[in-house]
Amino acid sequence: MGRDIIRLKDASFALVGAVLIAQQNYCAAVEMELAPQAPVEAAASARLAPVASPADIAPVLRAIDSFHPDGWVWGDTQVQSLGAATVDPAGSDQLIALLKEYRAVLGVSRVYQRGQRRVVIKLYRFESAQGAYGAYTLLREGATTVIPRGDQSSEDDQCISFWQGNYFVSITTTAEDDDEAKGMMSELAQKVASGLDSHARPPAIVADLPHLDRLAGSEKLVMGPIGARRVISVPFTSSLSLDQAMTIVSADYLFRVPTPERLKLLLLDFGDRQIASQAYKKYCVDLQVDNDSSGSETTAVFKLQRSYLMCQLRGPMVVVIAGARRRVSPMFLSRQLDLIVPVAEAAHPESR
Repeated sequence: MGRDIIRLKDASFALVGAVLIAQQNYCAAVEMELAPQAPVEAAASARLAPVASPADIAPVLRAIDSFHPDGWVWGDTQVQSLGAATVDPAGSDQLIALLKEYRAVLGVSRVYQRGQRRVVIKLYRFESAQGAYGAYTLLREGATTVIPRGDQSSEDDQCISFWQGNYFVSITTTAEDDDEAKGMMSELAQKVASGLDSHARPPAIVADLPHLDRLAGSEKLVMGPIGARRVISVPFTSSLSLDQAMTIVSADYLFRVPTPERLKLLLLDFGDRQIASQAYKKYCVDLQVDNDSSGSETTAVFKLQRSYLMCQLRGPMVVVIAGARRRVSPMFLSRQLDLIVPVAEAAHPESR
């Protein structure tokens, strides 16, 4: 009987020890799950050294740190340098390489969790508002909203993206069709936006694009070849001298009469007439190899297999309009550009 009691006590101690170990392992797992995530891909995060928070982002950091939603737990806010990061654009560092094209200097991230729900905020600071706007146009998710959040905002069921001043903010969740998670994300977005003092307007090269028949939200601003390869879908993209362009803008236009057709407008600003002229000639020469063409020294229209494409030289800019079903459609859109070319030329007086 005594031995049985001893064995029972030993078994009880063993069971208690196992429970304690299991609790410790669970806590460790939770801590790992809530460990702050880097605002970029994990493969590159090891090369991004934490930096001291600059004074101009102190308000937004306070806004993030003071956001304590009921029932949620969160990790520490992480601030990391992007400007000095060494990346491989062809490898797993494509996101960082793209952000660097837009002159991103800092990344901020924080993770929130409640049960199986997980919400991650990633905020990027750029050297200029143009860089922040460009990153927003390429990385935003969902449809453009009219909700007054930042300078422009987009969202869907699992993401809220907005651009404000020199910042691009993305808030995502793993929860699907979850009103509670979406409500928490909306509150966080408003909190962060209130911590950003600066505002900006889209760059002039975007704001001055023809408005008639333009599809809202289709605008894209590119500041390097990595972004260009993600956006540009016109024929012979490799012949467009993308690496020499200072800024590239694209937008979609929908003509409804007399027949529906969707056109892609591409505007490449080289900042110099001579460079633009060389790029224009190279692109036209490559297109002429397999396609019929007509036009002048500054305008060429090509008949492709199923559509028409127009290429124009406009001062320091090259314009490409693709996807037209009718030969005259690119010219209709081109005529609307006549008002913005003097603005572009005035921005580069040295090229005259």
